[in-house]
Amino acid sequence: MIEGPEIEERALTSHTDRSATSAAGPVSAALLDVYGADVAKLFAITTHPGHRGKGHARALVLDALAPSLSAAGVKQLAVCVDEDDEDAMVMWAEFGFEPLQPVDKRRLGWWLPQFSRDANSFTIEGGAATMHAILIFEG
Repeated sequence: MIEGPEIEERALTSHTDRSATSAAGPVSAALLDVYGADVAKLFAITTHPGHRGKGHARALVLDALAPSLSAAGVKQLAVCVDEDDEDAMVMWAEFGFEPLQPVDKRRLGWWLPQFSRDANSFTIEGGAATMHAILIFEG
């Protein structure tokens, strides 16, 4: 299993999306899995260090991920974020996400055993549908 900076480097060099590229190549990348028809997990979203702070990750979420997942019928998105990553925490909070109550965090572990960590729940407006999301703090 590839983790940490190596997974970010592989993502930036092996996948491209028209909303997250520049003339020099990929700027932002995201790795996700879709579980069934309703649930997806965003493992990582990263932006090349030289392009950070310019809204590329936000554009990737709003222009590519949210509409694509919504069109595919995905209603729930689990987003893995390191709670020490202040920029990511701010970005997801700006999408209107609201924390789950502790009892909901336990229920989440029963509902989706692969997501048994502490979690917060969020909503992203995507196209014509509202996508309910779960922010999972990695730590």
